[in-house]
Parts: sequence; C-alpha cells; structure tokens
Amino acid sequence: MTAGGIATAAAGTQQDQGEPDVSIDDQNTNGEEVTLASVTPPEGGGFVALHEGSADGPVIGTSEYIAEQDHDVRVQTDQSLDSDATVVAVLHEDTDGDQALDPSVDRRYETEDGDTVTDEAEVTVRGSGEGVAGEENETEKAENDTGEETEEEGFEVSNLRAVDSAPVNDTVTVTADIEAPDDRNAGAVELRVAGDVAERRHLSFEEEDERTVEFNVNTTGMEAGTYVHGVFTEDSGEVARITLTERNASFDVTNLSAPADAPVDENVTVNATVTNGGEENDTQNVTARLNGTVVAQEDVTLDAGEETNVSLDVSADEEGTYFLSVLTRDYGEVQQFNVTEQPEDNETEAPTANVSFENQTSNGSTVVVDAVNSSDGTFVAIHDASLLEGNVIGSVIGVSEYLERGEHENVSVELFDVSGADFAASELTENQTLIAMPHLDTNHNGTYDFVATDGAEDGPYVDETGQPVVDDASVTVEAMEDDVTNETNVTDNVTDNETNVTDNETEAAATASVEFNDQTTSGEVVGVASANLSEGGFVVIHDATLLDGDVFGSVIGASEYLEHGEHDSVSVQLYDVPGLETHQTSLKEDQTLVAMAHLDTNDNETYDFLTTSGEEDGAYVGDSGPVIDDAEVTVESFDGNETDETNETNGTAGSIRG
Repeated sequence: MTAGGIATAAAGTQQDQGEPDVSIDDQNTNGEEVTLASVTPPEGGGFVALHEGSADGPVIGTSEYIAEQDHDVRVQTDQSLDSDATVVAVLHEDTDGDQALDPSVDRRYETEDGDTVTDEAEVTVRGSGEGVAGEENETEKAENDTGEETEEEGFEVSNLRAVDSAPVNDTVTVTADIEAPDDRNAGAVELRVAGDVAERRHLSFEEEDERTVEFNVNTTGMEAGTYVHGVFTEDSGEVARITLTERNASFDVTNLSAPADAPVDENVTVNATVTNGGEENDTQNVTARLNGTVVAQEDVTLDAGEETNVSLDVSADEEGTYFLSVLTRDYGEVQQFNVTEQPEDNETEAPTANVSFENQTSNGSTVVVDAVNSSDGTFVAIHDASLLEGNVIGSVIGVSEYLERGEHENVSVELFDVSGADFAASELTENQTLIAMPHLDTNHNGTYDFVATDGAEDGPYVDETGQPVVDDASVTVEAMEDDVTNETNVTDNVTDNETNVTDNETEAAATASVEFNDQTTSGEVVGVASANLSEGGFVVIHDATLLDGDVFGSVIGASEYLEHGEHDSVSVQLYDVPGLETHQTSLKEDQTLVAMAHLDTNDNETYDFLTTSGEEDGAYVGDSGPVIDDAEVTVESFDGNETDETNETNGTAGSIRG
C-alpha cells in the first residue's frame, strides 16, 4: 500500500518542537527490538542509530525515517540480542534528503557546541524461560486460585487509522491502539493485507497498559485495486479498506550543475536536467535543498519522453559546507556546496578602458581606431549611429581582433564581418558618424560573442558612472569624397523649361548641425558652441544613458526655442525640461554629455518631446542618424577663490569653462 503523504509528508515541515534530542530508558526486551522514549529530529527529519557498548561501537539497529517529534519509537535490532547490553542511541540528520539512513552520508547531528546528540541505557534481555508473547504463551491456560482453568485475556485493538486511497509503489502508514490486560505484559500484533501477514511485531508493556503501534507498508509490486487490511492480535482486531491507484513515473534528475563555492546571502543558479520517462504528460514538483531543507522549488510540466533544463536560485545565510540536492519524487542528485563570507577588504577592481577614435577618411570596408587601452584585454566594436536610438545589438557593424590588455595604437577594424550578425551591405556607402566602444572578453574564449549571444557575453567596458566607454568620429567614404569634388550645381544648370518642375518639387528635408566642445561647468548649465537649424527648434542635452538606448530618460536639458539659422554660444539650463521628473538640479560628477538638434514639429516653440513620449519635437536626422555631437564635461569644485572666466570656445561666461 502507498501512503502518499502519510509516512513521509512531514519531512521538511517540522513544527516548533524544541531542540533535536533522543532519549532512551533502561528496559527489558525480548532482544528483537529496543524502545526509544522520545525522539526530536533535526529540521528536515532524521534517524536514530543504536550502537552496542558506546557511540563508536557496532551498529545493532537503525530506526525508520523520523519526520517530527515522536514517543515510544520501536527500533528493530539487526540480530536478536542474546545477552544484556549497554545500548547508545545516536541522532543522525537526513543529510541528502532521501529519507533512508546511510551512515557514510547522513552525518551525526551536532549541537552548536559541536557535541553529538546521544543517550544510553541498560537493556536487559528476558530469559527464554519467560516465553514470547504470541508464540509459546499464545494458547496457554492460566489456573485460578480454585484450580480451575480459565482462558487468558488477550490484547484489545481499537482506533485503526490509515488513508482510504493512495498511489501504488509507495509506503502507507497504518496505526492502531493496543490495550493490554492487567495480567499480561507481552503479546503479538500483526498487520494483514488481503488476508496475508504484511508485518508481525512482539509488543512488551512495562508500566503503561496501552500504546499505539505503527506499521509502514511498502506496496511496490502490488496492483491497483481495493484491498482489505487490518491490525490483529490473538483474539481482537479491526479492519478497513484502501484503494491503490496507478501513478505516473517519477521525473528523473541528471546533470546537476552548480558553483562549488558561493558568498553568504548571494543567489547562485543551480541547473539540472529533468526528464519525464513516463508514458503520459505530467506535472511534478522539483526542489532544491540545502542539507535537506527546501530553499527553492518549481512545478515542471513535461510531455512523455520530454526533458528540460530546470534553473533554481539558491542561497545560504550562514557560511559552512552544505549538501546541495535537486530532487523529484523518487530521484535526485547531490553535490557539496561551500558558502563563505565575502571578504570586504579585497574587492576586485572593476575593469577599465579608454578609446580614441578620430575623424577620418575610409575606403568603406575598414576604419582605424587611433588608440585603445584596457585593463583586461578587449575587442573594439564599431557601432553606427542607430546605437543612439537604442539599437545596441544591431548597431554593431565591425569589431577588431582580440587585443591583449594594455595600450594599442592604430587598430584596424574590418567592417561588416561580425560573428552572429547578418549584413545586407559589405561596405560603407555614405559619410556618417561611427562610435568606437571597447568590449570585454567575459567568457575568455578570444572571440567576440556580444552579438551572437544577444548581449549575454562580452559586454562593454563601463566608466565609474556605469556608462559604456565610447568615442565617436565622422567617417568620410573615399568614393563619396570624390563625388562631392566632381559635383556641379544642378540648380544652376537647369534650363528655363525645367523651372516649373523645380517649383513643384517637395521641399528639401530639414537639416541641422551642432558643435559641442569639451568644457568645465558649475553643473547647472552647459554651453553649445554653435547650432544651425534649417527649420528652427531646440538643442537638447542627453547624458550617456542615451548610448544604452534610453532615449527619454537621458534628456537632462533643453535650450530655449531657436529660430531657423545659425546660433553661436547657446546656453542650456540643465534639469529644467518640460516632462522631466527629477530632484536633481545640477551635475554631480564629470561625464560625457551629448548635444542633439530637435525640431519644433507642432510649431508652439515649446520642447514637447518628453511630455508627448516622442510624438512631437523629434530629432533632426542626417544621413547616418540623429544630428549629435558629444563632449567631456568637467564639473568644477568651488573653493571660494575661483573667479568667473569666459569660455572662448562655447561663448558662455561665468559657470562654463572649456
């Protein structure tokens, strides 16, 4: 019979029952079993092993799995004791969570002081002349004081308890109360299933005259169906029915993979392959345990024959050596897991890099990065301007060979040949702004995998503010340069007959340019050296999160409305933008900022890009993307002795220096 949750469900749900302990009293026994007065198992359940003579003596018997505090626990001896002995009870943990005692795995429970939890007692074996209840005394007659023979009163069975139904191939627990008459202290009790004896025990009573007996019956091999079972003594008994049902095969667990070491309180990911070897679709629970305690779990649904990788995050709040297990109903795998305090004084320094990428003329198939310096080795990735629109992966159009740590100059980068990327073009066909970005080799394989892994590996170096390290350059394509030299003014050569066609053509697209130079500022305002806007508009200041694709959240400043035409020395107040929600009023640290030209698409002379979520006042766009320029902005530290200076480059006095 199968108990479902009767015999085993208490594991891992220990109630508030006090410190783990074991107690054994001096006792008389028939030599075939020893009674433990009480057992309080560790959290997660445990076992008691009986040793003869001392805690290091030979094991003479082990208990069944004990899920929660219990009294009068009977332990069958491996061999019948034939003489009196000192018996030591030793409490064990269920270290691997399989509910079966293996002394080489299930370690002895120790207190916080490192003491093993034990207790000992003197066990007296009754002589053979006393007889064993239920055997030679089973049919004896007792004579009363008058010399008449009277039948001896037997044990009384009551309160039979078991589940009504359970799946096959498991264990069912059946209990019953046994009451002994005053003139008897020993007798036999048995559990029968479908008429056959499943287990027989010999009970002895000392002072008490009533006790509860428990049977754990394994139904492996039994067929599904309804069975009559009962608990019987010599002349008493109770019966009940139980229905056994088929159950799908347990999911299997293989390929357990987890770090061998982890810091205290830090999640690590545990992976394992879970397979449904059964013949039907099923959903079963998969648990991750540390020393038997469930720390993560997931219900997994699989078709027949299907397997999947299950990932569970685990952590421990105390340092030590743990046994990490991933378990299904019947199967599991276990490995050792060491948890240590993270050292505070030996933090690993963050990797650093810098890059220099100057304006240049290219043949369209390669560009040259002037210099790059990295602490941990690098690839230099070339992005097109779609990076500024949030296209972090698709903007990669070239990458260098792997460069060892240190400084490298004149690094040639071949374009349109990137692992994991598909390109329609094989070379640049127009002049444009490109961005050089140093990347780490996070998986240490010497291959640039950022695109192929969708950003999971080989991410960019970042600066102290957490922003990617970049430099941009205007790249002129040689063929395009020649075409510009040989161009003639088509407008000047049109004939009078073409005038009407020209007049009816759609107006040219809006154009803009912006110049934003390196400078020093008080942090509240920056200066843009010049801006030329064909349709009027605004100059907007973004922080470096724009390079991560944060188009809206990167906006930290916008100029007043500028009429069409050229403007010099444009002052932009920071952190005062319609639609910007922030408590910050000034820059707190040196950083890269980006100036971007924006249209006034709704002609209201108010910057509405944020308040309309980008529907109005979008950016001017050139051949290679938004019209931008970046600058390194240094925030000055006032000491009371500085005087106002004039920024000749940006044309802004007082708080901005270039």
